[in-house]
Amino acid sequence: MIGFAGVIIGLGSTVYHLPLSLAVLLSFIICAGIGALNGWLTAKTGLPSFIVTLASMLILRGEAISETRAISGYTQISKVTASDPDSFVIPLFSGNAGQGIFSWMAQSPLD
Repeated sequence: MIGFAGVIIGLGSTVYHLPLSLAVLLSFIICAGIGALNGWLTAKTGLPSFIVTLASMLILRGEAISETRAISGYTQISKVTASDPDSFVIPLFSGNAGQGIFSWMAQSPLD
């Protein structure tokens, strides 16, 4: 699901020219819907949740690869942040958010 969410964000911002924040929101909505579908399938069919989740992972992995190859010809999506360089979501997802607290936690002594 994480890889598929990244594909939604990448294609939304580069191919469909959505603002990055809207692409992230769209990704959350679609992934929440897929999660709800997984839950519904588990409840209705009585299949173990592991099996439903595994099948969903394989379907989404194939879908992510086929969509990116069909649209761009590659399995990689480049220049995602170039379409909206001033977006507030870039620091959140680039590993820069919370650096101060993590540095403080790393330096505090363990008792």
